[in-house]
Amino acid sequence: MYSIYVLETSKAPTTAPLYSGVNDVNVNPTNIVAIRTTDSSMSISAGQYLKFQGNYYKILSSTYFSYFHYYQLTIDGSIPVNYYDAANWAIYSSLEDTITNYGKLDVEDIQLSTVFAVSDISDISNRKNPATKTITLKGTQTNNQILGHLFHNNRYADESINNKLFFNYAPLRTVDCLVYEDNYLILQGNLYVQDFTIDEKGNITYTVSIAGKFKGFVSSLGDSLISDLDFSDLKHHYTTDNIGGSQGDFKDWNTGTTILGQYERYNTTTNTFYSTYYGLGSGYVYPFIDYGEKYTNNELNVDYSNIKLQNFRPAIWVKEYFDRIFKFAGYTYEIKGSADFINRFNSLLIPNSQEKLTVSTKENRALYNKSTSQTGSYNKGYDQNNMMIYFPVRWDTQDNTYLTDYAPVQYGDGSPCKPQQRT
Repeated sequence: MYSIYVLETSKAPTTAPLYSGVNDVNVNPTNIVAIRTTDSSMSISAGQYLKFQGNYYKILSSTYFSYFHYYQLTIDGSIPVNYYDAANWAIYSSLEDTITNYGKLDVEDIQLSTVFAVSDISDISNRKNPATKTITLKGTQTNNQILGHLFHNNRYADESINNKLFFNYAPLRTVDCLVYEDNYLILQGNLYVQDFTIDEKGNITYTVSIAGKFKGFVSSLGDSLISDLDFSDLKHHYTTDNIGGSQGDFKDWNTGTTILGQYERYNTTTNTFYSTYYGLGSGYVYPFIDYGEKYTNNELNVDYSNIKLQNFRPAIWVKEYFDRIFKFAGYTYEIKGSADFINRFNSLLIPNSQEKLTVSTKENRALYNKSTSQTGSYNKGYDQNNMMIYFPVRWDTQDNTYLTDYAPVQYGDGSPCKPQQRT
């Protein structure tokens, strides 16, 4: 079901004034306003708005004359030339459109689906903006009132006042218009009456033109790119804890207990790292992809249970992209289908496509300390079929000896890790 609303809007401030007072104000000529005051600390500048005599005027320039103690403002608009004693005035940083009046047109008997075609609304690849549509409205009591009874010969509309609807609607005068389909805004623009007719039975018909832009998911995105999304909350350290924890829950090969996967994320409000539990399709993941990284030790390359750590690179789930894109556009979405289909969708990811995984500063590199002793409890790997590691050898940091090649093997004896079973 479609709904069409016509609106009266006016500019109004949404915040308190920056400055205000009761002072002598001189206007001469009509676009030059002098506010007499000894307060020279006010930062009045172009782009702000002056409220005076109940109206708002955009300030084009401002100068304070300290010798004569007044601000001289050049405004966009005109005020009657006069010297106003003890007049109220205020300065605002910005104004926004505020709806002051509206009317809902009767459109129930109109086949708007033929006007706003499915291809206009649903097919995002063919959607054209801006769009102009012509519709026919019946002269119902509601429509006649909103459109000011245009068919009366003795009616009069004063276009010098702000009212555009009802008693003061004028032919060919545009008014703001919103078109909804099932409570969803699909088009925003202007409406005006092109013509009206009265048949021999006295039935009134209005020919109305609506011009505007289709509103929807794609138009909300505009020219935005994936790079415009904020992923700063996914910042983390490149550690084996985060690599393994991002892959999900696992069973400890020694005790058989299930350990919940946890990995690191970043709180952009407190600027601190925190740990969160693994969730399929949420955050980032380190999948095992053969990026061609091999050991310099040929014996290790023969044993497929040994996986060079540099083959693990961060990837972002497709669902994470979807969540952020739709939130960016101000929409929500729902994936429908079988449980298996939804699980498969949640399992999709976008892998890292760099030729080499690099760091920009030496502070981010893993460091190797030859004096480190390491217990076996931190030398666990997933089974060789999954070819995933968890908690390979951890290295402490010392000086500037950078770790460039190491394997998930027990420290000191070169033996491969014992495998673990995925849950």
